[in-house]
Amino acid sequence: MTARAIVIGLVLGLVIAAVGYLNDWGLKLPGVACNLVPLSVFGFLVAGIFMLNPLIRLLRARQLSAGEWCVILALMMAACIIPGPGLMWQFTDVLVDPHFNAAKDPAVWKKHRLLEYTPSIMLVDPSAGHEAVVDGFHTGVGRQTQFPPVSAVPWAAFGRTLSFWIPFLALGMIATVCVMLILHGQWSKRERLRYPVAEFATELLEGVGESPFARILHNRLFWTGFAVAFGILIINGLKCWFTTAIEIPLRFDMTILTTKWPKLTNIYGWQFLFNPTIFFVGLGFAYFVSSDVSFSVGISHMVFAVACLVAVDADLPIRGHYIGGSIWDYQVFGSYLGMTLTILYIGRRFYGSVLLRTFWLQARDKVEGSVAWAARVGLLAAAAMVVVLNQVLGLDWMLAAFFVVLTGMLYMVLTRINVETGLIIIQPKWQAIEVIAGLLGFVALGPNMFIILAILSVVTHIDPRSCLMPMVANSLRFSEPKGLRLGKLSAWMTLAVLAALVVGMFATIYVQYGFGDAGHFWWAPSVGNFSYEVLMQNLSNVNVPFTRDTGASWYGFSWAHIQPSKMFLSSAGVGLALVLVCSFLRLRFPRWPIHPLLFLIWGTDTVTPLCFSFLLGWIIKSFVARFGGGAVFKRYKPFFVGLVAGELLAGITWAVVGLISYLLTGIPISNLPVFTGDIPRH
Repeated sequence: MTARAIVIGLVLGLVIAAVGYLNDWGLKLPGVACNLVPLSVFGFLVAGIFMLNPLIRLLRARQLSAGEWCVILALMMAACIIPGPGLMWQFTDVLVDPHFNAAKDPAVWKKHRLLEYTPSIMLVDPSAGHEAVVDGFHTGVGRQTQFPPVSAVPWAAFGRTLSFWIPFLALGMIATVCVMLILHGQWSKRERLRYPVAEFATELLEGVGESPFARILHNRLFWTGFAVAFGILIINGLKCWFTTAIEIPLRFDMTILTTKWPKLTNIYGWQFLFNPTIFFVGLGFAYFVSSDVSFSVGISHMVFAVACLVAVDADLPIRGHYIGGSIWDYQVFGSYLGMTLTILYIGRRFYGSVLLRTFWLQARDKVEGSVAWAARVGLLAAAAMVVVLNQVLGLDWMLAAFFVVLTGMLYMVLTRINVETGLIIIQPKWQAIEVIAGLLGFVALGPNMFIILAILSVVTHIDPRSCLMPMVANSLRFSEPKGLRLGKLSAWMTLAVLAALVVGMFATIYVQYGFGDAGHFWWAPSVGNFSYEVLMQNLSNVNVPFTRDTGASWYGFSWAHIQPSKMFLSSAGVGLALVLVCSFLRLRFPRWPIHPLLFLIWGTDTVTPLCFSFLLGWIIKSFVARFGGGAVFKRYKPFFVGLVAGELLAGITWAVVGLISYLLTGIPISNLPVFTGDIPRH
């Protein structure tokens, strides 16, 4: 861990945090940090081993070693969660839009007294002027083509609310890094999980710094895979600019089946099922993982389609409001709970030893000092989050603790899915507010507790396609073989993400007031109102007068009114049973073909596009292993590394082309008349 590597990693990470939102929605260029394999990080890695190290050697300077690359990548990955969907894509909308919607429809908001239920510290302070604070956020305070002076942004309106949000989010990030440092010892060394994303980085970094070029660059199979992916995506990208250019099809249109059987269109995500598409990153990672994992991911949408048709025939409403709770959301939560119990059961001995060492007690298994300290710091950070929620927001202490535990569980299982599958985008489909409301009932919560939990859920985990824990997990995995001290690396990653939190938050607010939020896609303006939409729906459905005179019904949790939802209990129970039974069969029978993660990911619109690629990867891997054996399987691995590298470098190439085009013409690449939507998927 050289000073050079730390400085480079921190600087690049802060640059990503500062310009990420501007890139994504100000300039509307391909996203820099929109998933768990960020283009800005891994594209930089691929370009770096191709060009940067050879250039450094040509200048007679000391090349970056593999260990230094690991440090740089880890710090960049920690920082890049801030400007994207993990936080800033919706964070400020949640803070500002309630005041905007209240002014737009004052009769409804006053009738239901929605803002009265919300602690004022959770939202911006519009007392500085509605036009400057609220309208300026949506329309911009300048001409939207030039950056306004920093003083034009109403910073004072954010001072009170950020005094709560920044410390609260910082505590969550500290706890996240600590928890992952604990889990890594069990997952990597004892369970020997695959970590496909880290394995890809490890393959690229092999031999870096020892010679002008990385070892894999001397492999012909790597270059074959790279040429296939990079060449096809460059050719297809040209089609977006020149309508007469050729296009190599990666999508197979089977929608004609829906004309013969119209009932198939009742399947959620039927477009992905009948338009199978090849994604080279999915094909490559499918080759890295175990066969039951790639097979389960590959068939997940087909299995979901059958379940969806059965539910439609039974007239079961499997979908509902995004945070309002539904059969599908509750089932996925039950599956996450089942996976949590499985994780704890498999690692019970190690986790028990860590718990004992946390309180300086003797344990049977050896626990590294850094892991014990991570447990202590993480426990204190989680406890501090509960205290902050209780003392600052007035959230009932039990609900505060429940929220922190549920959020931690969501991120832990999401990370487990990533390190076992290599899926680059994972959507849990449930939020803490849905679970708490489903288990306790709206009347028991009351509107005050409900809206607090709803806003917290929206901010912290409504769109975790780019989140901290998987980034930390993969960073620890590819850094460990290079001899880096994981405790020290974790500390630097914590510093990187906290610095990025501050820099990214203020940079994004400045950009939003400069360009206005009007050019954003539908998500952010809608997500800012999600909590209040569900609150109004619940207030209309219950026949309980919530007034200040009713005490707990207004201000806090009421034990006397607990009424669990039957739909929640039954649906979550089904999800729990599916995962526990499948986990038992997998542990009992080595040839059991289905991994329980199928029931955690099936049907989600961020996973279904990759299913065909994983199924194709499973077929190829099974064929190679059956007829070639382990030696042939290992020999062809560089080909699939090349496929992933080719897609990433093609994404970087088109991102640079888009930036140059914008600087020359002022037209964002997504606004070009021939744009087809293929490029932003990188």
